[in-house]
Amino acid sequence: MTDLLSLKTKFRWTPAMDEALRQVKDWFRNCHMLSCLVPDRPIFVQTDANQKGMAAVLYQLDDDGVRSVIEYASAKFGQAERRYHVNEQECLAVVWALQRYRHHIE
Repeated sequence: MTDLLSLKTKFRWTPAMDEALRQVKDWFRNCHMLSCLVPDRPIFVQTDANQKGMAAVLYQLDDDGVRSVIEYASAKFGQAERRYHVNEQECLAVVWALQRYRHHIE
């Protein structure tokens, strides 16, 4: 659906976009609540990348060992980044996430 944001392409809504919008709505309805950062607890960063983009999650474990998500983030790869090897894409996701969450990590 982010392709619709480009001024270079004509706006065209497809059945695939209908399905993507339905999935986003379902995700928001069923997602877990975000938590506030607790300064004295360890912070974890988890990343992932695929051919289209990268994502990261900043989280902490509560007293029961349950993951408390602080923030989600994602970004779409540019044309050059899409041609990177999968290992390079994964490393790019790690660097991007650490830069994004630097203020929490330091």
